[in-house]
Amino acid sequence: MQSKRFPLNNSKIFNLKKVLFSALAILFCLPVLFSQEEGAGSFRKQKKYFVAASYGFGTARWYSTLTNAVIYDKSGNVIRSGEIQFTAKNPTKFYNYEASFPVMKVRMGLGISFEEFYIDQLALSSTPTAAESNLIFDESFRFDKIYFTLEVPFKFDSDKLYSFSATSRLGYFNYNGIERFNFFGEEPMARSFLLNLGLLADYKVLPHVYLFVNPCVEFKYFKNNKDETPSTINHNIVSYNIVSGIRIDVSKE
Repeated sequence: MQSKRFPLNNSKIFNLKKVLFSALAILFCLPVLFSQEEGAGSFRKQKKYFVAASYGFGTARWYSTLTNAVIYDKSGNVIRSGEIQFTAKNPTKFYNYEASFPVMKVRMGLGISFEEFYIDQLALSSTPTAAESNLIFDESFRFDKIYFTLEVPFKFDSDKLYSFSATSRLGYFNYNGIERFNFFGEEPMARSFLLNLGLLADYKVLPHVYLFVNPCVEFKYFKNNKDETPSTINHNIVSYNIVSGIRIDVSKE
């Protein structure tokens, strides 16, 4: 068996960390800046400027195709090569940090998320026998995500303690912490995006403090860098999640 080790691309991860930490700083500055610009004279109670932190968990389903590619074990030995199609199912958990401000009768904002995965096996397609269809994989890694948010309240002008909204997130993600780097390709700057749709319900427990729950479904698309042609790696990931957390209205009344 051929053996191969994949070195960690430190520059790619370092640059992503700088972007994420910069986004985190912007997250907590934007609501304060926008609420102060509006001024007390034009302020309305319905125009909330939120910073939020939440924890989520769910189930991810993978639908993947690797062409002219190789899957290695953690020691660097080849375990599959050529065209590899597989599905997988695994639990996931993540931490979100978001900030949002009102625009007309919706809320827009920015968020970052750190999502942890653990895959124990891959269900291979087009294998000769059923006994060969399940491949032990045993891999953990993390997706670092940055995204724009859009929240559409069902009744924006309500003064009630509770509210309901439709939510969406659109953004980019990258991977971190994986030992088999060929699972996502060896070159940086892969093509990826995420789309998240859900419903949000929040309840005011203290002045300016709200607890919320946000069931949602998220689709992620990943394709490795085109410079790796003819080797292509495609992952389509659908996650069903439940998110809960706290958000604080930082505006001044």
